[in-house]
Amino acid sequence: AEKPRIMSGMAQQLFETLNEKAWRAQFHDPGQILAIADEICARFAPGTVEHAWGLVHRGWSARFRREADTFAVALRAAEAAFNRAGQTAGVAMCCEMQARACADDGDQAAAMALLARASDTDDKVRGRWERVASLNIRFAVANRFATAEEALRIQSRAVTAARQCADPVALGQALSMLGGKHAELNNIDT
Repeated sequence: AEKPRIMSGMAQQLFETLNEKAWRAQFHDPGQILAIADEICARFAPGTVEHAWGLVHRGWSARFRREADTFAVALRAAEAAFNRAGQTAGVAMCCEMQARACADDGDQAAAMALLARASDTDDKVRGRWERVASLNIRFAVANRFATAEEALRIQSRAVTAARQCADPVALGQALSMLGGKHAELNNIDT
């Protein structure tokens, strides 16, 4: 179970604003993620859940820059902080991000094991942007290792999640991925 966190209203609002800004940057301008992640890490104490989310965003930034070592270090530190706080959504995201890296390396067994660890996390404890990120990762892994039907099911859920973010670029990306998979399969009548 998630442990309750106590934070002032202003600090919580600042975190939520920066965190959403970092998630949106993945779709709008990935080059901005690191600066936002650094701001989150500077404003929130190491070891806190908020700082850990800053590390997750540093991991995303490193992934976009293809810096595998920086990615791994950021995620190990974030996962440790999330574990200490009992923050299952954060642990799941770290597992999913690592699964994507394993899939990119062709390591199906490791990718599937990491996704299995994350699968126990209820979507209700995830934020809307976390759901989009989770499903995007799961689609990428399924696209590589699972059936086309499984990949389509996952990406259909990603479209629904993206709609909840009310961000046209995130929705456009999700629809594009879904349409691309249908085109790849010559599903022109669906």
